[in-house]
Amino acid sequence: MSYIQESAEKVAKILGARNLEYAPTTEFSNFEAAASVAGIGPLQVMTAQAAIKLTRIQALMWESEAHPEALKDSFLDLAGYATIAHAWLTEQAEQSRFKAEQEMLKASGHKDPFGSTGA
Repeated sequence: MSYIQESAEKVAKILGARNLEYAPTTEFSNFEAAASVAGIGPLQVMTAQAAIKLTRIQALMWESEAHPEALKDSFLDLAGYATIAHAWLTEQAEQSRFKAEQEMLKASGHKDPFGSTGA
């Protein structure tokens, strides 16, 4: 088995276990609940979680003592958030709700941090 395949299977295993712990009703219910509390969309919650994980990775990389296991675990977590976001977007596309979240963000005055035109 390749290292990439082994890592992908590890991410899938972790996600399966954590989904049972964190998502009480549906696959994405924890992110949807957090989004409701924060007044943002679930995709923004997922993106924020990934950003938090990225800052953890950066901190680990700059620490004077090497923590390879913590770094490996953090990258698995980051891959997990990316996988969750991909799965959520897939579900949204099938249910045509992604467009509704974009419109909600625009209507609430949130600015596009990348300045894209939406084209």
